[in-house]
Amino acid sequence: GGRKTDEEYFGSYSNFSIHSEMLQDAARTEAYRDFVYGNRDLFAGKRVLDVGCGTGILSLFAAKQGATAVVGVDNSDIVDKAKAIVRDNGLSDRINIIRGRMEDVNLEDTFDVVISEWMGYGMLFECMLDSVIIARDRYMKPTGTMIPNRASMFLAGISDQDAYIRKVGFWSDVYGFNMGTMKEEVVRTASVEYVPARSMVTTVTGFKDYDLNLVEVEGLEFVSQIEMRVVGREESDERDASPVPLTAFTLYFTCFFDGPDRAVTLDTAPTATHTHWQQTVLYLQEPLDVCTDDVIKGTISFRKSPENRRGYVIGVNVIAVRNEKTFTQIKHNYYLN
Repeated sequence: GGRKTDEEYFGSYSNFSIHSEMLQDAARTEAYRDFVYGNRDLFAGKRVLDVGCGTGILSLFAAKQGATAVVGVDNSDIVDKAKAIVRDNGLSDRINIIRGRMEDVNLEDTFDVVISEWMGYGMLFECMLDSVIIARDRYMKPTGTMIPNRASMFLAGISDQDAYIRKVGFWSDVYGFNMGTMKEEVVRTASVEYVPARSMVTTVTGFKDYDLNLVEVEGLEFVSQIEMRVVGREESDERDASPVPLTAFTLYFTCFFDGPDRAVTLDTAPTATHTHWQQTVLYLQEPLDVCTDDVIKGTISFRKSPENRRGYVIGVNVIAVRNEKTFTQIKHNYYLN
């Protein structure tokens, strides 16, 4: 089934709407632009490899900053358009767009820079980072630069009754009938949506940091410790003792672009500028009443999905503790595919 999901995956990127969505995501596109334009010395006179180049925007940025040779690799039909875009912008002498899977193409040379916008929902969905790691190991010079060069993943507890009822709760009473069994299906799936910053009711736990110069493909499956403390709602002035219903966990990521002249951060937190990644929401089957200073701790795991080679299974296994006594356990797998 691996090949078929590849065909579906690359096929989805032949669709023009996905590219306009990504290019119109200003936070995303401008992070790359600001980094490339702010660090000219990394690019001038250098060789650049753009993995999963899409329309070629990152290749165009690099060429504009004086890169002498840029190779963009993509395995979807968009490459025909990317070639035309390069030609229409008078950069065919410096940018070469190649169609193929990164794993399959044979490039003659090594590169000073490997640049890619590889992040999927929940950061790792679509497994494109695997291809970037292969590109780095095969084609990047030992002194080369990975862009972005670091990435971190975060989790927080949220209380959003409206979203919970819309997604999960309404199954309890559908025109007077109990369809609660449907909740199990709904909460098995990680949901991609915008989380209002005001709905965050715990501290944020950072659970994974990647150095893109060092990470190996095996490192893209992991188990990490997590611990969050309930802080209640931001807008209540005094410390509010009344419980709030914890309805879900939200997962998001930040990418870091560290450069000699300019550093840039691309943040997908609920508190940051909206991006097309939104946030990844892991709903609880039933809301859990939590009070300020309760602690939620345990593990989160990421495993590649056995059914879909670009999907993930996210496992949450936590206990909730009040006054040093455990009052509940949450153990649940979520599918991102």
